[in-house]
Formats: sequence, C-alpha cells, structure tokens
Amino acid sequence: MTEEIFSIQLNQEGINWLNRFHKIARVLFLLSLLISLAGMFNVVLKFYDINYDPANIKDPLYRQQVLVSRAYVLLFYLLFPIQVYFFYRFSKQNEKSIELMDSSKFNASFRLLVINSIISIVTFSLNLIFVVLINYGDWLLYRKYN
Repeated sequence: MTEEIFSIQLNQEGINWLNRFHKIARVLFLLSLLISLAGMFNVVLKFYDINYDPANIKDPLYRQQVLVSRAYVLLFYLLFPIQVYFFYRFSKQNEKSIELMDSSKFNASFRLLVINSIISIVTFSLNLIFVVLINYGDWLLYRKYN
C-alpha cells in the first residue's frame, strides 16, 4: 500500500496554470523533436564532410575535442526530446486527471515528473562534464601554442 506524503488541493487558478503548462509542454515537445532531428541531420552531414573529418586534424588534442563534442552533441540530441517527452506526459496526465477529477491519476502523474527530473540531472551532469573537458582542452591547447 502506497502512502501519500502530501495532499494537493487545486483551485481554478491552479487548474488554469496546469492547463497552460500542458499547452507549453506540447509545443516544447514538438520543438525538441524538430531541434533534435535537425541537429542529428547536421551531425550526420559533418561525418561525411571532409572539412570536418577529425582524421584531417593534425593536433591530437584538438582532434579529441572535436570527437568529444560530436559525442556530446549526439547524446544531447537523443536525451533532449526524451526529457521533454516525460514533462509533456506529466502535464497531459495532469490535464486528464483534472478533467476526470481523479486524484489517484493526478498523484501518479508526479512519477513522470520524477523521471523528467532524473533525466534533467543526467543532462545537467553531462553538460558539466562536457564544459569541463572542453575548457580543460582549450587550456592545454593555449599552453601548447602560447
């Protein structure tokens, strides 16, 4: 048996805000799909472009930065729509539960928000690692050539 740790009461203003969040989440989800598809298409094009071929880069440190950047960008384009999808599902389930006045569905929707939060933490961590790696590489390149 699951025990509820808190209770939420919604007034009409809260319901209106949740409905607005759902509309925004729907637009954001569609935009995230478009951005990710366009970004992946761009990455694939760069794989076949001689000017962007890491094998043509003489400096191994700079080549490593290019490869790390590509891996990060690809991973980001995969995780971004998934993250937004779980927020969209959360908002959709909220909207449906309010429409049906079903508190158990409303409470269950917060599991989707938790998944969204976990993916957000993962992407934040990846961003942090990426920024540290790229800045460290830039620092090493600066020291090497100056």
